[in-house]
Amino acid sequence: MMKKLLFTFFALTLAIQTFNAQAIGWDFTADDEGWSRAQTRCTTAWNSDGYLDVTTAGVADPFFFNTAAISMSTTDVKFLELSVKNGTANGGGSIILVRTDATNFNIPFSMTANSPEFETIVIDLTNVTNFSNDLQIDDIRIDPNNGGAPGVISFDYIRFVETPTNVIVATGLSVDGPSSITTNEIAQFTTAITPNNTTFNGVEYAVDDTNIATISASGILTPKTTGTVTVTATATDGSDVSGSKQITITQGANTIASWEFNTDDEGWNRSQTRSTTAWNSAGYLDVTTTGANDPFFYRNPKVEFNGINFNFIELNVKNGTADTEGGILLFTSNGNINVPVPMTANSADFETIVIDLATIANLSNNSFITDVRLDPNLTGAAGVISYDYVRFLGSPTNIIGATSLSIDGPSTITTNEIAQITATISPSNATFKSLDYSVNDTNIATINSSGILVPKTAGTVTVTATTTDGSNLSDTKMITITQGPNNIISWEFDANDEGWNKNPVKCTTEWNIAGYLDVTTIGENDPSVRNTDAQSFSAAGANFLTIRVKNETASDNGQLIFFRAGGATPKTAIFNMTPNSTEFETIVVDLPASVANWSFSDNFIDVRLDPNADGSAGIVSFDYLRITKEDATASVESERLLDATFMYPNPVRQGQNVFVNLERFTNTDKIQLSVNDITGKLIYAKEVSGGNSESISTNNLSAGVYLVSVKNDRSFKSFKMIVN
Repeated sequence: MMKKLLFTFFALTLAIQTFNAQAIGWDFTADDEGWSRAQTRCTTAWNSDGYLDVTTAGVADPFFFNTAAISMSTTDVKFLELSVKNGTANGGGSIILVRTDATNFNIPFSMTANSPEFETIVIDLTNVTNFSNDLQIDDIRIDPNNGGAPGVISFDYIRFVETPTNVIVATGLSVDGPSSITTNEIAQFTTAITPNNTTFNGVEYAVDDTNIATISASGILTPKTTGTVTVTATATDGSDVSGSKQITITQGANTIASWEFNTDDEGWNRSQTRSTTAWNSAGYLDVTTTGANDPFFYRNPKVEFNGINFNFIELNVKNGTADTEGGILLFTSNGNINVPVPMTANSADFETIVIDLATIANLSNNSFITDVRLDPNLTGAAGVISYDYVRFLGSPTNIIGATSLSIDGPSTITTNEIAQITATISPSNATFKSLDYSVNDTNIATINSSGILVPKTAGTVTVTATTTDGSNLSDTKMITITQGPNNIISWEFDANDEGWNKNPVKCTTEWNIAGYLDVTTIGENDPSVRNTDAQSFSAAGANFLTIRVKNETASDNGQLIFFRAGGATPKTAIFNMTPNSTEFETIVVDLPASVANWSFSDNFIDVRLDPNADGSAGIVSFDYLRITKEDATASVESERLLDATFMYPNPVRQGQNVFVNLERFTNTDKIQLSVNDITGKLIYAKEVSGGNSESISTNNLSAGVYLVSVKNDRSFKSFKMIVN
């Protein structure tokens, strides 16, 4: 009997270990395990030696599926492990993780071509772009080889695992890159790891002197000064295998590229569009614009250089047109950058213009300049713009210092607003236009480097701006901050829909005489509606989103999207709702805590309401939407519930208990605990007392998503629970 118990325990332990290590897999020991569906440009057959043989006929893009759609959660999936023998001339295949929303994951694998032996391939899925542990995979496709080269590819096993069962470590590592560069260049280092099928192929780069140069995680070395550094790359698989390469950095020229136009146009005559160019024997480049908007031209050959130490553009220009601005368009490895060139209109004299590139948004000196375009003026105003020289420099040769400074901004704001402080520096072509901003009391307000002042409380502050070019000019502005109302913006729907009827997408809106906004969704993904008037407001006082809602659809969340000026990425506030509900519930969203990158310096220009996430058909009724400074709804119990209640573990394995922490409550607090499935069906309900942690068994729950609700007579909170 004892032997039987020990054997049972050992078997159970082994089963648990196997389950923990392998989330899903196929070993082909007895049959093809269903891998025979949708054979396209290939055929599959089970080999009695315990393999899946896939024959490709020489037609590009062969693939096949399993007869059962493979539904897989990535909760415990971190590695893809294969054993493959590749009898074709093609050295790579792919496994594609298919999702219903078409956000598929293509996972390539490399194989030895024309091999008589099986090889183990381990792929670290955490290195796959956008792969995470909270995905639902709906199906899996296998592409046995990429080019369809004829022959047989045999699969001994395919496994998605939490930890690799066959770890292949590095045995050798070499580092390659240039031996010398100038301070105006960058260097790309690469590594070669042996064997080529190591499980973990990541490396950590380092230099022995960061005062001379730095190196990024991807092996890009950026010089700081002259000298010699040793670059070392170390494998991150625990083998401690490393390699190194020495590089010498010499001083690059201050002038990275320049054109003086002393003897000719130096090639600035390519693609003349809405302008013509001609060399002036006085040593200028004359550009004639004809009045058509957006003239430009290029140099032949292209202007190409590394952006390291490229800090300034210096021009000497005489502008004989009525336009006050031209431009230089830099084509870079990180996108196109427009550099404005301010000029004096209708001028009879040359003026020196020095542009500090540190003031140009999105320009990085790690960028590679692939081409340069000159825009002589923006509107194409007719006349001649003459260039004496154009110089790309590390440091300016003609520094134009500031002679005066004045700042301006509002004299009064509320705590719900922000203030933009602006500066005027004379002369307009001063080389350095950056300023240091400060306030005399950071307990009342703060100010950033762009001059945006964000209030903290009511009071008066003095803003000071100081030049950074060594002139030490300064100016001040006093701002009085008064207390703003708690409501930043709100919609109560007491008398009408308050304009929430503009551009309804995959939904309709109607005001309910009971004082609600009813939004009916039709079952199509991503419904939304906007207000007829743009809903603009400052984020300065916006701390809470409070929604009272009745959700009669199967969806469990909606969202409010805040749009920002200038096409900046919107901010999204998600609100979780009880699905298939017949009662209104009040939901409070802490905006700074729950919205990614929420900033009180944001100015919002409009708001969009997405009544539910997936468009599940039905009605979502809104009693009110409020954006406030303080949470006006929370009682003591509500605050406890919303702020202190938490659930763990989540996700949870089937059979494990889930615990809801109610320790902040007293044993006299009566709390309703319930579990609903994704359709809204009640699975579990119980009244419990506070002061402890309540457990929920998942023994009788199938794998899927559930909604755990915690409520008392004053408040409500819900959690999305995932059972694997």
